[in-house]
Amino acid sequence: MIIIDDKEYDPAEMTAEQQHLIAQIANCKNKTQIATMDMQIAQVAESQFTNALIASVQSSEVTVDELDG
Repeated sequence: MIIIDDKEYDPAEMTAEQQHLIAQIANCKNKTQIATMDMQIAQVAESQFTNALIASVQSSEVTVDELDG
């Protein structure tokens, strides 16, 4: 059943065009979910790369105390 404005509709009783629109909506929802997951993965990866760069820069810094050593 499809609910539109609090009214239930049976997709089997809808026109071919309406059924096609339902399929398109479902496809768009799936693509949105996939895009959201991809964005989350990219955000985590960006954070990890940033942390790796920070750690690398900090570990390779020469401090004034080391130069006086």
